[in-house]
Amino acid sequence: MRTCQWCQLETIKEPASKSWFFLCNKCFHEIYADYYRSIFTPEEFRRNIDIIKSIHEIHEKKKNEIEFTKPCYICGEDFTYNNENKFKTLCNDCYKEHCLPFRGKVTSAEMAEIINKAKKTREEASNTLLVEK
Repeated sequence: MRTCQWCQLETIKEPASKSWFFLCNKCFHEIYADYYRSIFTPEEFRRNIDIIKSIHEIHEKKKNEIEFTKPCYICGEDFTYNNENKFKTLCNDCYKEHCLPFRGKVTSAEMAEIINKAKKTREEASNTLLVEK
């Protein structure tokens, strides 16, 4: 039995035919196969794993520091997000107003319906204001 040299969490059984097998299945696929297979042989990767780990951490940190903007699904105002929260569709104000009160009390399908109703309500209110002017 060995500990994964990347995550240090998983204990792996070493297959008799592959003495280079030093990563857990998850790290092998998500780290070595996805990022480094085309650059390093398994032995090179194992020998330089500490350096590669440091470079990988810096790259991941930089990747998450880059900010993007997109419009809020409800109010249409632009808000910023990064790779860690790219799933966000609402600005913080709309999230607090329309989603936070229901968190943990409704299913994701019901939450999507609440968001759609809030968007329609805002659109109708802005259309009414435009017609009145």
